[in-house]
Amino acid sequence: MYIIGCSGIPARYGGFETFAENIALELTKNLEISVICSSKLYGPSEQEINWKSIRRIFFNVDPNGIRSILYDLKGLLLAAKESDYILLLGIGAGILLPFIPSLKSKYLCVHVDGIEWKRSKWNIVAKLFLRLGYILSLRHLKTIILDNKAIAQYVPSQYQKKIVYINYGGNHLPRIVALNPLKDSSYALVIARAEPENNLHLILKVFQKNQNLKLIMISNWNHTRYGKKLCKSYSKAPNIHMIDAIYDDMSKLQQYRANCSLYIHGHSAGGTNPSLVEAMYTGLPVIAWDNIFNRVTTHDLAFYFKTEEELEKQLVSLKKPVLSRCAKELNEYAKQNYTWNKAAKKLLDLIEQ
Repeated sequence: MYIIGCSGIPARYGGFETFAENIALELTKNLEISVICSSKLYGPSEQEINWKSIRRIFFNVDPNGIRSILYDLKGLLLAAKESDYILLLGIGAGILLPFIPSLKSKYLCVHVDGIEWKRSKWNIVAKLFLRLGYILSLRHLKTIILDNKAIAQYVPSQYQKKIVYINYGGNHLPRIVALNPLKDSSYALVIARAEPENNLHLILKVFQKNQNLKLIMISNWNHTRYGKKLCKSYSKAPNIHMIDAIYDDMSKLQQYRANCSLYIHGHSAGGTNPSLVEAMYTGLPVIAWDNIFNRVTTHDLAFYFKTEEELEKQLVSLKKPVLSRCAKELNEYAKQNYTWNKAAKKLLDLIEQ
């Protein structure tokens, strides 16, 4: 099986990379797995072809932005020659599928990453392109993979039979000993990319107004205009700690989760966000942006906000016993529903039918 559409493994960017890495590690127990990777993200010493029994194929192409079309096209053409099974992550390359006739004889499944064309970071042209790619991909594949049942409402009725739900996992997280990064001070935690749709500005504004509350926010600050603007506006607040994204040290990232008193999830787009699943699996109480996707992911067991006032009220009013109960319920739900072996088994069942 070929996995196409992520930046590469091991994960260094976002949700699809986390999915690709962990699903590949599970699938390689039963299949030969090849993952398309970008050499733009991995140095020469990091480009071994074989990584934990997974074959990595490097293209010297940027996997993001407009160049991602070429990146995915090269992957699809190679996969169509070499494999009967292809897992495409994302809909960006959907517009290409009708022009690769050899894909018709392959088992092609596409993992739809939320409602991409509704993300605020895209301009109108990009949104139209993604919408068209989505429609075309539905026509030219065997299976539509969704990670959140709320996304099904965006799949036309004639394609509903193609839908299979495959969740993210959380059981890849390392076990650690709690050592508080802020010594004896409890803090709220946010881990998210610096994009407007993740509402980091709203969260930061609330904590800037309430300086008796501490916040650690981990993001790729220097990689987006939005992130740089936020750093300039909020980095001097004494109760706010803005930390650069951590991609290559899962234990260090997990250290921040294990010691926080609360996780805040501001993502307003997408389906199931891996960072939310990981917070649940760690056993954290969660205050999440109030939308159908986050409510489905958390099984309506978290607390929710959609305005500064709502978040501020939650932060001030929620007491430890209530938060502890929330954390326990979310953790139990995550351990029952978010595991990589279950996700891999669903994929294997598909191709063995």
